[in-house]
Amino acid sequence: MGEHLISADKLIEWLDGPDAAPLWEGPEGLLKYNLVMEEIEAGTFDPTPVQLDIKPGDKVRHTNKNYGDGIVKRLSKSGERAFVTPQCAYYRLDKLIKVEGNSDVNQP
Repeated sequence: MGEHLISADKLIEWLDGPDAAPLWEGPEGLLKYNLVMEEIEAGTFDPTPVQLDIKPGDKVRHTNKNYGDGIVKRLSKSGERAFVTPQCAYYRLDKLIKVEGNSDVNQP
């Protein structure tokens, strides 16, 4: 599932409204409400920024997979994905991080 961008202000407005009221009922209702609000304000649910500086030739590592390091060969036409070798796959830029220095890239 891809990352969904939502408005924190709209979420807070909904959480404060009548539709969410059942969530806060009971002896721990206020505690749960405060926990959710604190996490929203702390930026816990903010989207991961896309690294726009990733370009062909960069060493990268996928954040969710144990594929080791790779080299960006090209970007997709949309600019939202990078083709990485030696895995030979396109990955979303928001799932890649740049790697500095020595890496385990085995290029032919």
